[in-house]
Amino acid sequence: AVEPFGGGGLARLAENVQLVLEEAGLTALPEQELASIAEQVQLGAAQAVQPEDLLHIVAELRPDEREVIAGALAEGLPEEQRGMLEETVRPGGHADKLAFVLWLAGKARPHAWLLLAAPVGELLLALLLGRLACSRPLAAWLRGDALLSLGAAGAASLAMHAFAPALERLR
Repeated sequence: AVEPFGGGGLARLAENVQLVLEEAGLTALPEQELASIAEQVQLGAAQAVQPEDLLHIVAELRPDEREVIAGALAEGLPEEQRGMLEETVRPGGHADKLAFVLWLAGKARPHAWLLLAAPVGELLLALLLGRLACSRPLAAWLRGDALLSLGAAGAASLAMHAFAPALERLR
């Protein structure tokens, strides 16, 4: 059995939970009432843990700890959702990929202005070269390419602006 809390930690945790249950008098409750309480606790825990919290938690876990978490979260889930959960939590899974994308977006965002620098420089170069006599229409090509690049940079900027709330929430 995998012990995520170090050697003997899981057994110690189980003993402590047992003591709390006995002190609270929960061991004397009827089976049906205990099942109802357990169901309410699971629902509350599922509502309390947000996806962004799970993303940060999973990124810090070792592979064996990820298996334990996936097993605990998968209890009571339909089979297709269990597979999706396991695929998300496994090393190199969706959670790790999303964490990498968030890290990359965080690093790239302060430098987003550079998306405009190259097309603006290209446009200025096209204006300067437009005054020179040239057998090939280089200036026209540079102007067209600069306008296309500015359009792509504008679309990327709008996409970053549109996804900003989701990225902030996941961070």
